[in-house]
Amino acid sequence: MAEEINRNLVAGVDTNAPESVHLARWPEADAALIDSEQIAAMRLVQQLASLGRAARSKAGVKVRQPLPEVLVGVGSPQEAAQVERYQAMLLDEINVKQLTLADASAAVVRYVIKPNLPVLGPRLGKDVGRLRNTLAALDAEMAAQVATAARAGEPIEVEGFELQPDDLLIETRKREGATAAQEGQYTVALITDLTPALEQEGLARELVHRIQGARRHAGFEIADRIDLWIGGDAPAALAAVKTHAAYLQAETLALALHLNASAPDDASRVEEEVDGEPVRFALRRH
Repeated sequence: MAEEINRNLVAGVDTNAPESVHLARWPEADAALIDSEQIAAMRLVQQLASLGRAARSKAGVKVRQPLPEVLVGVGSPQEAAQVERYQAMLLDEINVKQLTLADASAAVVRYVIKPNLPVLGPRLGKDVGRLRNTLAALDAEMAAQVATAARAGEPIEVEGFELQPDDLLIETRKREGATAAQEGQYTVALITDLTPALEQEGLARELVHRIQGARRHAGFEIADRIDLWIGGDAPAALAAVKTHAAYLQAETLALALHLNASAPDDASRVEEEVDGEPVRFALRRH
């Protein structure tokens, strides 16, 4: 009887339906519909996102904290094009505002380039002092280019000086405010210097995380709309709430948001320390 009802229900939509769905063959894949290029691009984005999270972990920066920039180094122009196409997805995955395709190692390493005096002194004479000053004045990008060329054994021209790799001494120093992770030909470097606006956005995301925890503690269902009260001696947290109120309400399903106001007796209450400030949360079903 159940089989007959099942057949009749399906047959009402498709007269070619089999007698029973349980006896039907599995659908066969159409190889012509497989987009190999997109699959490869998704794998690349996943790998770069994993490296981005590894770089955050290395620097002790939570994923909830937005960062200003990520530099991505890949192995081919085709992969660079894939990163550009799906950069919005990658930025969202690792919570970064801007992506730059570049030699990512340059973001975390500062090159200090000096003349090799025993080699250049006899050849340049008094001009070796001018070369020293020229090399010291190179910006980070140009210094990285000179270092890369020297390590590749290529001749170098700097402000009229024709140089060979052995003419230079190259030192590397770790740059503050950056972190990176590398795997094979892929490098992801994150700039970790934070503006006040980014710090406040990160604090708003942390508050959302705490409110979601308070929802679970109160036994609310995922879809429950709530009324929310936030208070405490927490100037930075309350400022973040004011600036990002729309985001906070959307993420926590708060239809009403009250700052430093008295909550009703039937509200569920939680007090936590957020970035060193005591914050009180109260919430109830709307």
